[in-house]
Amino acid sequence: MTPAQHEAIRLLYLEGRTYREIAREVGSTWDAVRNYVRRHRDRWGERASAPEPDPVAQERERARAAAQVAELRQLVSRRAVIEEWRDAIRQAALAVEPPELVPAALETGSFDEETAVLILSDVHVGQHTPGRINGGWTHTLDVTREQFRRLGQALLRIWDIQRRSIPWRELVILDLGDDVEGDNMRASQHRIADPLVVQQVAAYGRMLAELVLTALQVFARVRVERVPGNHGRTTQRPGNAGLAELDPIDSYDWLAGEFAREILREAIAQGRVELINHDGYYAVTEIMGHRIVFEHGSSLRGGASWGGIPYYGVDRAAAAYRDLEGPYSVLALGHFHRPYDLPSAYGGVVVGNGAFPPTTPFVVASKHQATRPSQTLLSIHPKQGVTMIRRLYLDTRRDAANAAA
Repeated sequence: MTPAQHEAIRLLYLEGRTYREIAREVGSTWDAVRNYVRRHRDRWGERASAPEPDPVAQERERARAAAQVAELRQLVSRRAVIEEWRDAIRQAALAVEPPELVPAALETGSFDEETAVLILSDVHVGQHTPGRINGGWTHTLDVTREQFRRLGQALLRIWDIQRRSIPWRELVILDLGDDVEGDNMRASQHRIADPLVVQQVAAYGRMLAELVLTALQVFARVRVERVPGNHGRTTQRPGNAGLAELDPIDSYDWLAGEFAREILREAIAQGRVELINHDGYYAVTEIMGHRIVFEHGSSLRGGASWGGIPYYGVDRAAAAYRDLEGPYSVLALGHFHRPYDLPSAYGGVVVGNGAFPPTTPFVVASKHQATRPSQTLLSIHPKQGVTMIRRLYLDTRRDAANAAA
């Protein structure tokens, strides 16, 4: 320590300050201050008495410090977990070189270019339900993988039909969440989820990346924009919009997107893929000059008012989003596992997406319903807006014996 620090220590000690306070004032350590004082205090004379402590002030300071420590721990913990996840992903995910465009993708059609929009949601990777409790449909991770493969094939077939008249150069994938099933949202879920949710994350990340790589054979660019769903939350209790209590990105759905990003990093570096993992409850984007609003749909209330769809809740949400974000051409929603489209204001449309599983034990037991598995494909024209809404069906085999059991 410098002579100036030594003199400051002497004066502060004589004022009655504690070792910790002195160390903080002079920029030294508690041990160094204590050792210096012990060696020299006999020559310094009488020390002033410390002021009488104020119990109220002490308790207030203690409470403030405790609150600051708790907040810091929460922030550090969340940041540490996110960084740890990302490091693990980088080690586990092997980047894949994007494929070359097929020659037909370089041809031009007879009409204006449009953009293909695939609405992807409610995949529920990890739903493991035997047919006997699932209306006859056995749903497993292998079934989901096969559905993803057929989704990619359907996309290529429709592109081949479309290119003869209206060229598609870009594909936008709007991922609305519930990509994973989760494994601890409620006690009953423990029996119908396999593998564990961290393994579901890796499986979905790979399937999403493979779908993008398949699309890159015929699309010059693929943009993926994602929001989380309620099944991806890390907490048992729902927070805002049915997502995690702490933050929307406290989500296994969000993490699965980061896994896919690492697999696709070569294609991203080449400028052929863009992946936006939104960190809010909903997101707004622009496609062909048209504004698109999308969220998972777990924020909607009102029950199944019509055909298994909360029509009035959807209609209210469509109007509220217009007040909140201004005019839009499409509001895309998932969550209800039933495809639908409804007009909204002048020129707008609400598009509800289907799901990969035909049903769930809860729906079979309480609603006695199943819905044909599907995802939704749109085409957007720069002037006309939505020119096509098409369902891509992902049928799975039904066991008649289990259906009748």
